[in-house]
Amino acid sequence: MFDKSYDLTKYYNQLRANAEKKSEAAKALLYSQYPELKEIDTNIKKSFVKLALASSDNDTKKVDEINKLIKTLEQDKSSFISKNNIDISSISPKYKCSKCNDTGYVKGKICDCYIEELERLRPEPFLFSKYDINKIDYTFYDENQIANDGTNYREFLKQEISSMKSDIDKMSQNKLKHDKVEPLNCILIGNEATGKTFIMNCFARYIFLYTPFSISFVKAHDCIRSIMNKDDQSEFHDKIESPDFLFIDDLGRENKTEFSMCVLSDLIDYRLKYMKNTFIASSLSLKSINEIYGEYVYNRIFDYNYSINLKGSL
Repeated sequence: MFDKSYDLTKYYNQLRANAEKKSEAAKALLYSQYPELKEIDTNIKKSFVKLALASSDNDTKKVDEINKLIKTLEQDKSSFISKNNIDISSISPKYKCSKCNDTGYVKGKICDCYIEELERLRPEPFLFSKYDINKIDYTFYDENQIANDGTNYREFLKQEISSMKSDIDKMSQNKLKHDKVEPLNCILIGNEATGKTFIMNCFARYIFLYTPFSISFVKAHDCIRSIMNKDDQSEFHDKIESPDFLFIDDLGRENKTEFSMCVLSDLIDYRLKYMKNTFIASSLSLKSINEIYGEYVYNRIFDYNYSINLKGSL
């Protein structure tokens, strides 16, 4: 399961610590050369402490006095630096990423460098930058076909993808506010090379990076094998049952037996019962899914929020 427990917090903490350690060393050297500058900086720090105390006591007269003192000290510092031609930037921390200052976040959103590190350190396919839900190339899909709602098929697909993304964003907001979260399930069907796995990867990447939900991405045959291998209950629970979002790719390519059909049916029931979200991709036609898995599984799957038949070629 891919959850938020695998993060880069230690990595970024170390980056910042290294940058700040070098900055402190540079500052100590500068202060040894210019003790007057150290004295001014020390007085500025002490003044800010006094300002905080005066503010908490609502002593407006004292606050005004300290603010004036701080302004004078900062002017003295600026004059001293200019007079001695000091390059003050030499003591500023040199962060690896100037966008986020090695925090991994910019205004609460994941920084590009964070995603790059994830790709480098944990190269699951869905994390690769090519799987960007906002950059899906819809020109691969047939604009001459008409969707069930009578619209241009290409536009219909855009609307469906946008609607699913919007639903996931709402789910994420509700989760963060501890409100009720309604499940979202989707099945993508279509011939080979119509982009089913690509679109699933796009959603997996988006959910992993930008929502509080955990995910698991498995091939159908691995999913069935994991369900049947009850010797490792913890792995089964972590990988198949527990994730908020389970992505099952290549449904129909697994070794189909009566028992495997039963465990698949049980899995679908379990995840629906416990309000878990499931995405399924299959190259089988609607008729084949009904014939192979039976009417019960067929009805459960196609009762999902989204059922999309991809028409095109990637």
